[in-house]
Amino acid sequence: MRDFNESSRYWLSPGIDAPTRSEILPGLRPMRGLYVHVDAGEAVFVPTDDFMRATPLWRLDVLGDIAQAVERTQQHAAVDYFRRLNQRRPDLTMDRRLAAFRRVCDEGGVVLPPNVEAPKKKIEDLYLKDLAKDKQQRFRVFQIGAAAKIKKTDAAIEELFTDEYYVDMANTAYGVKIDMTELPKDGSDMITKRLEPVMKQKYGYEFDKGRVVAEMLKRFDNWREAKDLPPGTADRAAQLFKTINAAFNVSGK
Repeated sequence: MRDFNESSRYWLSPGIDAPTRSEILPGLRPMRGLYVHVDAGEAVFVPTDDFMRATPLWRLDVLGDIAQAVERTQQHAAVDYFRRLNQRRPDLTMDRRLAAFRRVCDEGGVVLPPNVEAPKKKIEDLYLKDLAKDKQQRFRVFQIGAAAKIKKTDAAIEELFTDEYYVDMANTAYGVKIDMTELPKDGSDMITKRLEPVMKQKYGYEFDKGRVVAEMLKRFDNWREAKDLPPGTADRAAQLFKTINAAFNVSGK
């Protein structure tokens, strides 16, 4: 299969997405054999006679492509579920959250994909541990949504602002008029991901966060005190710094 850069509406973060219809290359057609019990959440793949009559090498090639797409979708589901569980206990450390996540999956008979924790483990094994030893300090990995107590499944730095305020900045930066009611409600709830399809479909723009940042910097010049910030931003920022300070045992005073 070729590599595709198109994001689906279910995009969660870089590398965590579901396959899209753009990956259906010319000549591909639906294949029978997949059976799903919707209520029980059980499934099985039973190859057809036509499939089994094909050469073993062809079968290996096709099954490899299917397994790759399934693994991507499975990883997406695992990360999505992990994030939803995080919303319930944002006070727990990352290791305790992962342990609770694995326990819930084990109890439910869910087989996790092997790459669920790969990014975090790779960073720790290849970089952070050695650097921490050299600098005699420890590192922490934070999820900004949990750290700032942002009530969203997905969160980035933009979520320190309200969605309404960020959309207002985007409208000014692009000279457009997008209403909150136009934003999609399914898929990622990050404000930038909700803006992208509307900006593209309605105005033909590829959404660039840099343009919004430029508008934000202009507004910074008029902010002198915490009360000048958009509603809720100061509280979320304070909570974020409180979480960071507590993790490093640093006083916020």
